Amino acid sequence: MTMGEAPAGAAAQPEHRFWLLLIALVALLIGYPYFENTRTGAFLGGVTALWALIGGVYAVRGNPRTFGVALVLALATAAASARAFLAGVRGDYVVEATFSAFYAFTTVAVFFEVIRTRRVTSDTLYGAVCVYLLVGMTFGSLYDLIETLNPGSFQINVETVEPAGIRWRTLIFFSFMTLTTIGLGDVPITEGAGTGIELNADSVFVITGAAGGIVSAITADLATASGGTFHLLDLAPTPEPEEIDFFADDQAGHTTWKALGFQPDHPVRYSYTYTSTRDGCDLSGSAELGLVSFRAEGDLDGDGVRSTFERRATLEANGFKPGDTFHVHQRTE
Repeated sequence: MTMGEAPAGAAAQPEHRFWLLLIALVALLIGYPYFENTRTGAFLGGVTALWALIGGVYAVRGNPRTFGVALVLALATAAASARAFLAGVRGDYVVEATFSAFYAFTTVAVFFEVIRTRRVTSDTLYGAVCVYLLVGMTFGSLYDLIETLNPGSFQINVETVEPAGIRWRTLIFFSFMTLTTIGLGDVPITEGAGTGIELNADSVFVITGAAGGIVSAITADLATASGGTFHLLDLAPTPEPEEIDFFADDQAGHTTWKALGFQPDHPVRYSYTYTSTRDGCDLSGSAELGLVSFRAEGDLDGDGVRSTFERRATLEANGFKPGDTFHVHQRTE
């Protein structure tokens, strides 16, 4: 076998599997604001959705079982959509349920098709983008199904919602707005609506279970800006400096510390560890290279976040050869 040939018996993956699906999804997202205004728009939306169904089935055709399931879901979705269109029915839960099932299945199937690809090509990147867009489409369809089964589940800018309720295009927008974490400012607060919680000097902020995380940091900033009081629970006691004899017989790892000659001459607040890929202390008995690391970890303010300082070295036949990088994580916690 020469370089570049596939192993004997290996099934070749179809090329250009995802481009059709990607183009269909992009067309669907660009055109969706206009699809529900008229019957012609609804027809064009149906054609584009059918294109997405075909693209999804085409994308997973390399696996017979997956292809079969995708084809059945696509046919069921197309049949339900055609029936609803001919009957002039909007908000049909069967259509929304089948679309949700198809998008969810295709998302998972394409995801596994992408991660199983050994050689990354432009088509692989198209597939990754498809997965991202399919996640938004899946949740948008699920939101639509929930709104149909239980009207009023979603309230988005209630003064401008159509009399028929929140439409699919609004829920798709909401899905991608949530997925991308942008666009919340596009949903204005209506006149007469409340302005939210008023923060002032009487406000008390209590955070638990998020010590040292971004939640506590943001909440602390809010408390400072409003003049309120901030309490962070679950704090551990601040460690006191301690004199430790690393060479003492009852000290864990004392033989290693003795061999390394490591003995701090001042009280310490950190815990120290040494790891090696080679067992034993004899550095000259093997020509095999090994990797060692020296690490110090500590939580100096008791907030549950630990600082880490690590230096690595190569363990060679004639001793240590320190690495060029000194690794630091959360220097100031």
